Amino acid sequence: MATISAADGIGGLRSILCPILNIPCRLLVSVQQALNIVGPQGSNLLELRRESGAKITLLEKRLPVAFLHRGERLVVLRGSLDAIQRALKGIIRSVFLNGNPSLEELE
Repeated sequence: MATISAADGIGGLRSILCPILNIPCRLLVSVQQALNIVGPQGSNLLELRRESGAKITLLEKRLPVAFLHRGERLVVLRGSLDAIQRALKGIIRSVFLNGNPSLEELE
């Protein structure tokens, strides 16, 4: 059984009772949408990873042949629920709202 020292405090107890889950999320996007997510020299993708804390991977060559011929890419997100939510909001902002920081319509 795990023990919690006084130094661990409430955060230590929280990590035992509510561990951070590594949740996978997959999105199928068009090539143009993938380009919007990546941005110039990968700048949008780097910022999205930094801001969200999620691991974000775009698959291009490791897709089934049917997807390659349709011009689609798979975006794979991994991380905590909060990180995935932040990453999804950033992707929606990049792809559909042209970088507009206001997401009031989506909440």
